[in-house]
Amino acid sequence: MIAAIAAVFASSGGAQASSSGWFSPDANATTQDTPAEAEFNGHHVVVNRGDGDNALWFDHDNGPFSRIGGTTFTAPAMTVFNDQLYLFQTGQDGNVYYQVMGLNAADQPTWAWSSSHRISAPSGTGVRVTLRPAIASSGDQLHIIVVGNNEHIYHSALYTNNSWSGSWTEVPGGGRTESGPTATTTPDGYLVVEHRGTNNLMYQQQGNVGTGVWAGSWTQLPHGQTNSAPAISYNGADGRIVEAWRDAGTGVIQTSESSRWTVDQTNPVNTPGNLTSPSGPSASYDDGNGVTLGIRGANFTNIDGDYHENHIYLHYHIYGR
Repeated sequence: MIAAIAAVFASSGGAQASSSGWFSPDANATTQDTPAEAEFNGHHVVVNRGDGDNALWFDHDNGPFSRIGGTTFTAPAMTVFNDQLYLFQTGQDGNVYYQVMGLNAADQPTWAWSSSHRISAPSGTGVRVTLRPAIASSGDQLHIIVVGNNEHIYHSALYTNNSWSGSWTEVPGGGRTESGPTATTTPDGYLVVEHRGTNNLMYQQQGNVGTGVWAGSWTQLPHGQTNSAPAISYNGADGRIVEAWRDAGTGVIQTSESSRWTVDQTNPVNTPGNLTSPSGPSASYDDGNGVTLGIRGANFTNIDGDYHENHIYLHYHIYGR
């Protein structure tokens, strides 16, 4: 299945595919950080931080990237909520900003982003400007996870009327991180948050979306160490959670799966081609087909004999059907 998908992308606007299943949506696009991606009403959208200008750029359906504007020091985050596509970034002033893309009268994406909306940082600490936010949607809430300048992890939410909860609460358990967090939601009503600990081990905690009650402590994943931001995504193809990270020793992107209870985490596997990256990966669910990984290519990444630097690579259907 991956080989067939790769063939499709090889023939579509500007995308470069490989026999290993990795492809670049735009051969001319490079980035300084992890790309964000999402499926929006049947279209695949990628947003990245520009290599050199720190602006946000977006691509849909493997066409060329277009400049959104604004500036950020870190990777963006993106997901679908309330039938709209939400794009979040950490502002250079220590606050959080987001833009929205909606649907037109023909029920297709407008391919136009709204103006930026500002969400103030947690009281007493700005958001760490070099760390990306994490977002995850569940019913009537869009959950926002950030890291403060004090390295603590905070949670807030937007609602379907686009109103903000107006406050932040620290995720309990005293977790601290020097990398961006990651989050996903599950159909049984839980928000799962993961972070890289200051010891390079990875930790997860879940909160009940309905009651707002957290587990209260962080659980260490049995396998894997990373020195970059990890990524998680609920995988509707098999009802489990995919974890992805950059191995602290080799730089190779690795993946595993678990239930909400991390003790059953599978053994890590290297992604096809043993690709390395200077940044952590992204992970997003692809409408029943599995989970898509996105990475920033390393200097002189070898894809079927072609050498690239800082290019964006995607791989479809990890742990798919």
